[in-house]
This record gives sequence, C-alpha cells and structure tokens, in this order.
Amino acid sequence: AATNGSTPLATTDVTGAVNSSPAAPGGAASPIPGASVSVTTLLGGRLRDVWRLLISNPKVLVGLCVVVFFLLVSLLGPVFVHGDPNAFTLDKLSPPSATHWLGTTQTGQDIFTQLVLGTRVSVLWGFGTGLLVTCISVIIGLIAGYSGGIIDDILSLLTNIFIVLPAFA
Repeated sequence: AATNGSTPLATTDVTGAVNSSPAAPGGAASPIPGASVSVTTLLGGRLRDVWRLLISNPKVLVGLCVVVFFLLVSLLGPVFVHGDPNAFTLDKLSPPSATHWLGTTQTGQDIFTQLVLGTRVSVLWGFGTGLLVTCISVIIGLIAGYSGGIIDDILSLLTNIFIVLPAFA
C-alpha cells in the first residue's frame, strides 16, 4: 500500500485488487487491517464456495436431494394428506389405485398416508438423535482435551471401542 507519511493512499483487498479508499464498501472500516473487503462479502464468497463444492460432487448432490425430499415430505406432507393413518376400511390388501396410491394393508389402512405421516416422526427422531450424539461427543472431547493424560487415553479407548462395535453386529 502506498503511503504519504502515516496515512495509506491505496490498499489491496483479499483478491489483490487495489482500492484507493481505506474503508470497506459502505464506509465502515475493514475488520482486516489493510483489506477493503467486508465481512458480508467474505461470508457470501464462502457460502458460494460451499454451494459450488456441494453441486460439483454427484454423490453429495444425490444425498442432498434425498435429504431435501424427506424434509419436504415431512413438512408439507400433512398439508396434502388428509386422513387418519390408522383408520380401518373394508379395502383390505387392495393394490395401488387413485384412492390408495400405494395400496392398503391387511386391515385396510392406507399405506401412502402412513408413509407420509411416518416420515415426520422419522425425520424428527433422526435430527434429535444426531443432536444428542453431537452434544455427548463434544462433552467427551472437551473432557479428554482439557484433562489429557490417562483420562484422555481412557476416553479415546472407549470411543474407539464404540466405533468398532457396529462391525460386530
């Protein structure tokens, strides 16, 4: 950056572009000394990079579509499906039709209604379990990292045992 004594005349931003104004766009001072890029620009750039990374990998894109589909079914499904999923009818074991899109069970219950309304419960349990496991993992990691020594070794051993256990099932 060029200076005339102690005041900068021009600064460069994160990309290397020269900016003659020492303040960030909008008049606010830049949080990074000598840079003229605002925090919102950096955040927008990072979100754009994450989005580009998500859509560039086909496996991630398919997984993301499946998760979004189930979220939409769980949130919007009850708006479109009216009826009790446990209601009994005389249409026992009927094949898929305009009335029952996936058919009925042995007791005449509509399978599509059960599927749509059951998705909400499954998604709720999945996110709840993921949140609980994350909290437990963070607590164990903080204890192990703070304590160190033998406590860290024991918690690491227990964690490795629980990681391997599903392989035996």
